[in-house]
Amino acid sequence: MPTFHADWFSQNIPVWEKFLAHLKGREYIHGLEIGCWEGRSTCWLLQNIFTHPTSKMTVIDPFLGNPENIVEGYEEKVPEIFEANIKEIGASDRVTLHQMKSIDALRHMNLHDDSIDFAYIDGSHVTKDVLTDLCLTWPLVKKGGIIIMDDYGYAKPSMDAVPRHAIDIFQMIFRKEIIELHREWQMIWRKI
Repeated sequence: MPTFHADWFSQNIPVWEKFLAHLKGREYIHGLEIGCWEGRSTCWLLQNIFTHPTSKMTVIDPFLGNPENIVEGYEEKVPEIFEANIKEIGASDRVTLHQMKSIDALRHMNLHDDSIDFAYIDGSHVTKDVLTDLCLTWPLVKKGGIIIMDDYGYAKPSMDAVPRHAIDIFQMIFRKEIIELHREWQMIWRKI
């Protein structure tokens, strides 16, 4: 059984089941996750949606944590916890972890345009970082692919952390290529 110390994910499961059902059990599905922490959402995806042995995930996280939630010294243990959780569910061979900032990983990874079926953006909450993640992720996502952005409702203006601003600006610019599927704490789009 995987080990998790926080649960910021489980409340999203009913919505994810609805909008990711078409990917369940399919061959050669490729997911991208920016911000995985202990791997709760990664494990759920691998156990419930990307269930075919040919499905895989590329995961990016520098494991620096969110300043509001840091417990001194804990972030140093998180990469080991993530890897142990992935191993526990028997999916180590289907996950590629890039332990670095998303801007560095996305610029230097060998991912091709239109290669991603699903992207989950839950990394930095800093507005400019969210916009950068969207800009670098967008070309990688196939037409018909699903993009989920977390923390649409999060706002810490004093820390320049308002993901909604980046998401709204991106959606305004790319409105002819986006179908909005869901808007609450998370925003969900289909790329068209």
